[in-house]
Amino acid sequence: NGYLIKLLPIPKDADYRVCIERSIEQRLAGMLVQNIGPQMFEYLHAETSRFRIPVALIDDPPPQDWAARVTSDDAGGLKLAIEHLKELGHRRIGFIAAQANSPLSIARARLFRDLIRKANLPVSGNCVVWSDWQEPEIIESCVCEFLTSAQPRPTALLCAGDMIAMSTLRAARALGIGLPRELSVVGFADLRMA
Repeated sequence: NGYLIKLLPIPKDADYRVCIERSIEQRLAGMLVQNIGPQMFEYLHAETSRFRIPVALIDDPPPQDWAARVTSDDAGGLKLAIEHLKELGHRRIGFIAAQANSPLSIARARLFRDLIRKANLPVSGNCVVWSDWQEPEIIESCVCEFLTSAQPRPTALLCAGDMIAMSTLRAARALGIGLPRELSVVGFADLRMA
């Protein structure tokens, strides 16, 4: 469409204000922004609105009334997964979330609880396990603890992401749990490894 794309990665320890200022200096026609922290939203909005640069937030940021948002259909995806597991005969479904301070993880866990209730499936107080998005050791440890302590143990686990699902499979295997005979596991994201 005649646009030149510039990629401006922001390292974890970088000052995000410098990256935003560099983008504005380049007089960009628009910005597609992915994986930014909440502290960056206010500054991004102030600077881009001052120069009338349209912004689209990509992936799973919280909604902002000043930017377009392109994200997954979390409610639709989780509903399909729960319906599939219910059709397979599962009544005890747990949810392996990421960090308890992740807005995306919190939103998916809340959706999971709501959708489980709507599906007329039991919701126990410990049906959600908080773990991590990327660290397999943390995820596996949380899943192992959950699978050895939950009574009765769930017959299916729905995971907030595919990386979490992969680690959940490893944890279940390490405990000698047959997959999918004793435990079904569903990921979310459709990454290539899935």
